[in-house]
Amino acid sequence: MNRAMDRLGCDCPSMQPRVASLDVRVDRVETDIADIKSSISRLDAAVARIDATLARMDEKLSHMASKAWVLRALVGLLFAILGGSFALAGWMLQRFLDPLMKAVGGS
Repeated sequence: MNRAMDRLGCDCPSMQPRVASLDVRVDRVETDIADIKSSISRLDAAVARIDATLARMDEKLSHMASKAWVLRALVGLLFAILGGSFALAGWMLQRFLDPLMKAVGGS
């Protein structure tokens, strides 16, 4: 006799195969639920590791230069180079063309 029949105190021979089948199915469901719980606990650990990794990545990314900051730095550098180039060109014109202009104008 199986567990359910014992609990009910039933002695019906026609019910025994059906109850035995249900007992097997319940055992299978209990095993499946235990497997699911084990899988969920492993997934919880994996999700915790992923969360920690994402937090570290977020922290690292927060200290990196943004595209806007890099663009502003490049534009500033471009203006500095252009300003220096114009200053150099002005100095060269004054240095080399001034004597020529004085020589042409003075004769």
